Amino acid sequence: SVALSAVSQARTVQVIGLAWLFMRVVDFAVQRAGSNLERKGLAGSRVLLIPVSRLVKFIALAGAVLLWLDNAGYKVTTLLAGLSISGVAVALASQKSLENIFGAITLFTSQPVKVGDFCRFGDRIGTVEEIGLRATRIRTLERTVITVANAEFANLHLDNFSARDRFWYHPTLQLRYETTP
Repeated sequence: SVALSAVSQARTVQVIGLAWLFMRVVDFAVQRAGSNLERKGLAGSRVLLIPVSRLVKFIALAGAVLLWLDNAGYKVTTLLAGLSISGVAVALASQKSLENIFGAITLFTSQPVKVGDFCRFGDRIGTVEEIGLRATRIRTLERTVITVANAEFANLHLDNFSARDRFWYHPTLQLRYETTP
């Protein structure tokens, strides 16, 4: 019984050590990825790194807790079955939030517009001020700020005026009738 307890304690220390090491590796990877994004001129995409790193850390921590409970002698399969049922309920409740997060990922990866771009979206015109995880903020020509959910914004027809390679210049010259060629 004492030997079993010592083995259990050693495994607990191993699980804690591995979880801590994994958390530090995730922090280091996020910091490096953020530096790479800034160097490539994609500093706005750093917004996605924080929730992704938190999700990875949460999954690692949950795995460490499950491994610790398994080492302590608890039936983890029953716990996992209960968590899967509640996970479905949470997923259904957070459907719109997840839709907006995927819209943000689409906006950051395909980059139809970036922060500072002047664009037309739907029937409105304005300058993109912020692309967040939930919504995109746009300042209109009337100087008002519109917040559009990312899921809706990613599905709108976006016309990015800042991405033009040329401007069509077509002035109208008004000449008097008696002007010679």
